[in-house]
Amino acid sequence: MLRINGTKNRVNVFASFASLLVYTFGVFLKPVAAEFGWSRPAISAAFGLAALGIAACSSPLGLLPDRFPARRIILPCLTVFGLAFASLSMLTHHLWHLNAVFLVLGIVGNGTAHLAYSRAISTWFHARRGVVFTVLMTGGAVGAMVLPPVAQALIHSAGWRDTFAILGVVVLAIGLPFALQVRECPSPARLRRSAGIDHFRSPKVTHTKNTICRWARKMIGDIIHAEGVRFAVPSSAPQARNLFSSGPTPVN
Repeated sequence: MLRINGTKNRVNVFASFASLLVYTFGVFLKPVAAEFGWSRPAISAAFGLAALGIAACSSPLGLLPDRFPARRIILPCLTVFGLAFASLSMLTHHLWHLNAVFLVLGIVGNGTAHLAYSRAISTWFHARRGVVFTVLMTGGAVGAMVLPPVAQALIHSAGWRDTFAILGVVVLAIGLPFALQVRECPSPARLRRSAGIDHFRSPKVTHTKNTICRWARKMIGDIIHAEGVRFAVPSSAPQARNLFSSGPTPVN
C-alpha cells in the first residue's frame, strides 16, 4: 500500500518481461552459435530485427491504451511473448527461423513493458506520481542484475534449449496472473482524493477562503478610501505636474 494524503492507493505488482530478451541475448549467443555453426554477426542481426520491431510498433501500441484498458493490451502481448520465447527451444538450423521469432518478440515487446503499465498507473496516482513511476522503472535494473546469471546457470545445468523453454513458461506462469490484476481507476473522485484536490473543496476550507477574501476586500477598500486623493486621476496636465512633483509649478 502507498499512503497519499491520508488515503490508500493499492500498488499492484507489475511483472514485465520485455527485458528478458535484452539481458539474456548475450548469454544465449555463444551456445546457439556453437550448435548451428552460425557467425555471431548473423545471430546479432536477429536482435537488430527485434529492435526494429520495437521501434516500428511502439507508436501503434502507444495509441492503444487511450482506446482500450491496459489489461487488454498486456495479456495478449505477454502470451505471445512467452510462447515465442519458449518456441526458441525448438529452433532449427534455418537462420530465418531465428529472425522470424525475434521479430515477433520485438513487435509485442513494448506491450509487456512500461508502455502498457504506465497508463494504468497514471489513473491511480496524481500526487507523487513520479515516485510510483520510479518504482516501476526499477524493474529493468533488477532484470539486468538477475536475469543473466539465472539464464547462465540454467544453460550450464539444463542446456540452452531447455532454458528457452523454462524462461518462456516462467513468463506465462508469473506474468499472466499478475497481468490479470491490472486495473484502471474506476472513479475520477478517487484520483482527486489521492491528489488532495477534494480537501480544498471541503465546506470548512471553502468558508476559510471566503472569510480571507472578504477581509482582503475590506482592507483594500479602506486603503483606497483613506488615500483617495492620492489615487485621484488628474483632469489636466498642469494638475498632474502639481500632483507628482514636489517643486514649484513652472509658469508659462
